[in-house]
Amino acid sequence: MFESPIPENEETQKCVVFELQPPKEFSIWRDITSTVLSICSGGVKSTTSNKPLRIDSYYGNSNHIVIPYPAQRITLAGWKKCYESAHSAPVSIDDVIKPHSISTYQPVDEYTWAANPFRSTSPDHIRTVCSMKVDPRGPYVSLQYAVSDTTHTSNQIIASQNECSFDITLHDYEAFGHLRAGHKMQWRNMLRELRRQVLSISNHDVHILFLQAIWQAGPRAHDHTWYREAHRDLTERDFLKDVHSEISEILKGIKPSWNRAYACGVLITIAARIISITDAAEIRGQFAQFLRDARRVAHTWLKEIMAQCDKSPSSDSRKDESANEMAKWQRHILLVAMVCRSTFNVDDSFADTLLSSSEDIATFAECGHAIHTSKPPSLDNLPFAMRAMYHRDQLLAVRLLPKLVDRIKHCGKGLDDGIYTIWKGHTKGQKWAVLPVPHERWCAARTKGGDGRVSVEVHFNLLGEHISPNPNDLLTCIQDGSLYVNDKTFGKLPDVYTEHPTYRRVFGDSVSLL
Repeated sequence: MFESPIPENEETQKCVVFELQPPKEFSIWRDITSTVLSICSGGVKSTTSNKPLRIDSYYGNSNHIVIPYPAQRITLAGWKKCYESAHSAPVSIDDVIKPHSISTYQPVDEYTWAANPFRSTSPDHIRTVCSMKVDPRGPYVSLQYAVSDTTHTSNQIIASQNECSFDITLHDYEAFGHLRAGHKMQWRNMLRELRRQVLSISNHDVHILFLQAIWQAGPRAHDHTWYREAHRDLTERDFLKDVHSEISEILKGIKPSWNRAYACGVLITIAARIISITDAAEIRGQFAQFLRDARRVAHTWLKEIMAQCDKSPSSDSRKDESANEMAKWQRHILLVAMVCRSTFNVDDSFADTLLSSSEDIATFAECGHAIHTSKPPSLDNLPFAMRAMYHRDQLLAVRLLPKLVDRIKHCGKGLDDGIYTIWKGHTKGQKWAVLPVPHERWCAARTKGGDGRVSVEVHFNLLGEHISPNPNDLLTCIQDGSLYVNDKTFGKLPDVYTEHPTYRRVFGDSVSLL
């Protein structure tokens, strides 16, 4: 008996032929897109009672199928019809020549139907999953909807004053709720609140509110312009000049106090967002200079906090209090270091402007090491704002890795300066070498010996963390960390120790520095 290897329907034929040898890039994009949509929908999937027959398992395709990459997930599948193979003579052509046994093909994720993950998910659920979260124990918890959406009105906020927490004033409550009341008014409202200073942008919940308004794209413009309605104000030069003037004045005002790190983070995010949207080169240059000014402020804060942390006394008789105090200092260091490095977080087309000099590379490396050494064993106890900031910083490090590697290969002075700030025993010696793929995150060099100093091997991880899946890997001994001297960690205990339950029970979220 002969069975046609492809279905009769022309459109289905094209789909099946395409899936026999799909491009690798397309398959990876499709799998990632499906995974992201599934996560955003809460992991909704269709269920099947039995495993459908995948196209790569169909015997007629064995000589033609090419798996684009080993971890492929999305492909085609269907239910195979069984034909009767025993026939008595005489037989007709229809008895021995059969049409394709799979009448209907559907996308399948491994062996589960890859249905639209949003089909059974309400828009409200999607918005909730994609929105930032205020502190569930904080004073603004009743206004979570004012962060997640822009459809509420100012009158609704005023009418709900009875829900205002005793920890904030009615003015704080109303200002928080009014800021996103109407997507077209968000930028005007943010500028007004920056001037009024009723809301404290140093509060992590207010920080979240501003970030949601700045980053959320919002609905498309009715006139089909390239910008979204919520960000139309960023196309007006006069408005942008007012924003630049206001955030510059605020930066000057908060410069003496490192307790205003969240406020500095809001100003940096505003500037970075404007750089990505405006098409005016002059305006873009002004905000790029603002980011450099903010970087200098945050970098100065980082040095001040680390100096105070080193001076803070530790008492063996009061270990619990000492550990808690150390954890607080490390949290301050982590926050300020992430704020400082966020000044590099602009679109790729503008990254060269803010990562060009040796000083820039030194600051990036120093902050990266500070983030790694002050990160607690678990991020769960950090506010949502800090967790989001940490994950964005990790993505930033990955995104800028090729640019950093290229600059370090041509001139390693920036990395030398950054490591000297971390470890005063570092002396410039051999030229930095970048390890081959897949270890291109590691830079290696040998310091200069002489005058009583011993030449040592230095490794620096540009991404801050490393876990090798290969047990035979020469870098397996370097489980994590950003700086190693003669293959020994410098700065903190490896995560394999700090994440151990016994360590967590004794020391909590504090990180032991070496």
